[in-house]
Amino acid sequence: MTDAENKQIVPFVAQKLPVCQIPDCKLVVDVVFRSSDGSLCGAHAKTLEIFAEGFPPASLLKENEPEVVQLTEDSKTLELLLQYLHAGRHPALSSYAFPTVASLAEAVEKYQVYGAIELCKVRMELSVQNHSLEVLAYAVKHNYRQLANQAAPLTLKKSFQTIRRALPVNGALAWAQYRDECMELMRKAINVSPPVILHKGGRASCEEWPEFYMLVRDNFTGNLDNLEDYREMPHFIEAKIDKYLGECKNCQRRAQNWSGAISRQILHEHAPDFTSCL
Repeated sequence: MTDAENKQIVPFVAQKLPVCQIPDCKLVVDVVFRSSDGSLCGAHAKTLEIFAEGFPPASLLKENEPEVVQLTEDSKTLELLLQYLHAGRHPALSSYAFPTVASLAEAVEKYQVYGAIELCKVRMELSVQNHSLEVLAYAVKHNYRQLANQAAPLTLKKSFQTIRRALPVNGALAWAQYRDECMELMRKAINVSPPVILHKGGRASCEEWPEFYMLVRDNFTGNLDNLEDYREMPHFIEAKIDKYLGECKNCQRRAQNWSGAISRQILHEHAPDFTSCL
């Protein structure tokens, strides 16, 4: 807990202590948590000492004088957190919405509830496709480098203003550098020249080639929407061949050669890891 939160510990003055929310719990309530939305939850100094390292030890509490601890978590997160501060089977996080899981993930990191940290991390990893920015912020904050590298490519369409609000200064600056490096790799890939295959009469291409060529370039050049997918450029080219070059075998071969050259360029120029920019 932070010093500010420790200062929010005050004696509980009330006629009746709040009960522990865990079913069938027989332990004496000697700590009272107040959530950010004002709910009171009963807890036990001994289980806090056993299952977490982020709370004051039980020896610091006054006997027969329960303490009220003001926490920054809302009541839903707090009730879920308390389940991980008791022995027994814990709830399946797969049944909870992402905001609740993300809030719990932050709470178990803050209070060092080691039995739940890895479980929450796994759930955050499973959420990366739909909540890439939130997962990136979580990974940067808690130094989960592999997870940060997994999430970062999925955030490349975001504006810098959005990133700046979500990440600390060093993380936002690293993201800006990372995006610039990815954009440079995409520019190098799209600028690979498609080798010419001469047509009958010495022509370099048929009438369909210019439209096909510009379609590919326009789809990727400076297009942030495709920045995270630039490795798919060869597949994009091959998928358009039949529609745009279906009547010209020479231009079809040229497009296939172009796709292969871009693939080799992408393999040669490895994309940076986000964490290499931190």
